[in-house]
Amino acid sequence: MDIKPVDTNFSRIDNLLRNVAQPDVKVTFDKDFSPVILQQTLNRQRAKVLEPLRKKKVISREQWSLLFPYPNKGKACSTTFDLNLMTCLLRNLTPIPVGDGLPCHADKSEGADLSRLKYYRNMIAHCPSKDAKLTNEKFEIYWNDISQAIVRLGGAHFQTKCLSLKVGGANDSAPIGLKRLHVKELIEKWKKEKNYVIETIAIKRILDLIENNTSVMAVGSSGCGKSTSIHYVALSLYQNQGYEVIHVYSPEEIRQYYNPE
Repeated sequence: MDIKPVDTNFSRIDNLLRNVAQPDVKVTFDKDFSPVILQQTLNRQRAKVLEPLRKKKVISREQWSLLFPYPNKGKACSTTFDLNLMTCLLRNLTPIPVGDGLPCHADKSEGADLSRLKYYRNMIAHCPSKDAKLTNEKFEIYWNDISQAIVRLGGAHFQTKCLSLKVGGANDSAPIGLKRLHVKELIEKWKKEKNYVIETIAIKRILDLIENNTSVMAVGSSGCGKSTSIHYVALSLYQNQGYEVIHVYSPEEIRQYYNPE
């Protein structure tokens, strides 16, 4: 199967949002919510603000477990929060005006830039697979809008990250050894995440399905815990059964790892 340019464009925007925009938003988040007292801050707002959001399903069950880990599972840590959860907390616990729509191009305020990243993140995350395509023209518009917001929020060093990712693309030609080094970094991150995760029914179901199937697809609404579940399962297979983890953004990339022997 050949990946068309428009499909690759969609993956590249997704990659930018996951791997650059999310750490970028964390910079802003940690300024407003000191990591040292994050749990205390959340505890103070639990009954008045956060519980109502959970009941309205603005905050999912999986996200709630990250905000208020079970006993002996540690404390809340922004490293485990995704862009959706961080913008939700910034919107509801700070004066920063974070909206749902795409702000006008002239608005370069902090709230507008957070809203931009939130808007594009939701657009990409909720897009049906059949529509996961971008023309080169739309790709350039989206990329510029997102990357400029990232730099304004996080500083000039994020510009290098954006440029490097754009030049490399989603299907870059980085050596396999370098990609496997990246996987090792991800595994260490997942190990930390695992301290905050309870093995849910969904996770157990995925583990059961993998035993008898060559592939399993996790689907669900935004924020329901798909990524967390997949990371948990991948880490379990890696640690307990000796599986190799391959982190890719499109099926085409898998070919780079193929060994006929």
